[in-house]
Amino acid sequence: MRWLFLLLMTGPAAAQDASYFTGPYERIGRGAGGVPIDDRVRLDPAPDSTGLILTACTPGEVWRLDPDPDAEVPNLLTGQAPGGQVDCQVFNDWSNYPLLACHAEDGGRFTLWASPGEGC
Repeated sequence: MRWLFLLLMTGPAAAQDASYFTGPYERIGRGAGGVPIDDRVRLDPAPDSTGLILTACTPGEVWRLDPDPDAEVPNLLTGQAPGGQVDCQVFNDWSNYPLLACHAEDGGRFTLWASPGEGC
């Protein structure tokens, strides 16, 4: 039973390739200055690596997240968003969908929840 707990703690997300993350997400949290964030984005594999491309469902925002080889934790993605560097720690929910907890250099904090079957 102990091995099951360890498997759940590390999670399959840490071992997945970029296609595991493909699809629409809800982005909820706070942006710079405490401005509420409640929108939808899409994650797709980057064409040239294991990274991800985040595209907002309302046109305009596009940025990239890549695994950080120097990170002390294996489930960290980093990228450059309009407000500066963004770090996202990757988890998976009980249905094995990706869950990303992110914080931005400009003070923003948000979570990305996979929304399979929804548009964008």
